[in-house]
Amino acid sequence: MIDFSDAPLYGRIEGLKLVLNKLEKVRPTNVFIIETGTTRGDLGGGPEGDGWATPLFGWYCKKNGGTTWTIDIEEEAISQCREITKEYADQITYFVGDSSEIIQKANVHVDLLYLDSANDPLIALNELKAAEKNITDKTIIYIDDTSMKTKRVGGICKGVLVFNYLFQKGWDVTFDNGHQIIMEKSTSDHRNFFATLFANFKTNRIYKRVLRKGAI
Repeated sequence: MIDFSDAPLYGRIEGLKLVLNKLEKVRPTNVFIIETGTTRGDLGGGPEGDGWATPLFGWYCKKNGGTTWTIDIEEEAISQCREITKEYADQITYFVGDSSEIIQKANVHVDLLYLDSANDPLIALNELKAAEKNITDKTIIYIDDTSMKTKRVGGICKGVLVFNYLFQKGWDVTFDNGHQIIMEKSTSDHRNFFATLFANFKTNRIYKRVLRKGAI
């Protein structure tokens, strides 16, 4: 287990601790993390609002070796992130622009893909597809503002389409706390017909609610 006693300030404590412990097991050193939607200061409401994953990823990469790409469409957001994460600047590469286009520039395997940009599930799906050529069976997919078991306030469910896309390809939800999910490749390629049918039903129901609530 990772000792987080000297970690920087961050939110989303349950999910972030779990995902980094999972990451350490599958890739102890020299990791490559991609994060869409960066850590913001006043723009994002601090650790409780944004989660402040970027400094934690930078801290982890500094301790274990590796690089984090953090991507945001807003220049001011990246500017605030640079200030917040300056202690880990050597481990973080900052990008301003379209996340899907930037992700496609990666030419090495992604160990952790953290999707936390726009609320629109189609954007998250496009980000995943942009990274797909660099995703392996050991990659961990971590999605914020998503739950496949709980109705979320306001209807936001960024990862609903990503869930179904990956589920059909043999990935399972291994963590869902009502706010975030983690997906990992199943050890079995076999998908039960009724499980697939239910996943499609659940995805359609949640996505319709997202659209009905205008949560994109």
